[in-house]
Amino acid sequence: MKNYLLIPAIPLMLMMASCGGDTASNDVSNNSAAAAIIPASSTPVNEVLAEQGKSIFNAKCTSCHNFDNRIIGPALKGVSGKRSHEWLVNMIYKPEEMTKNDPIAKKMLSEYNGIQMTSMVNKEEAEAIVEYMKQMDI
Repeated sequence: MKNYLLIPAIPLMLMMASCGGDTASNDVSNNSAAAAIIPASSTPVNEVLAEQGKSIFNAKCTSCHNFDNRIIGPALKGVSGKRSHEWLVNMIYKPEEMTKNDPIAKKMLSEYNGIQMTSMVNKEEAEAIVEYMKQMDI
């Protein structure tokens, strides 16, 4: 009779034991999330790309942005220490998509009276501009 009680208890014990081992996978996902927000400024500046970025920035961005003061868009000083490289590239290259899907970009759009930044550069130019922004934050 005791064996009949033990048989249903074994699967229950196995299920309970399997529930506790999930913390390692949560740690990995938390580390991935932390890695996603590593600031752009934490990587070395590519000086050649930064010089290209400076030219592109001066030609295409200064009517709305500078580093020290808000114009139409936000002042950019220190931004490479607050946002990831990927986030900055995407915001410059695909601002319309970012303001639809990214909570930070949505908030910024509302802070700047709904004035949408237009994409005026390709991805390579956006990469160069981010390098210039990093250089300016040193």
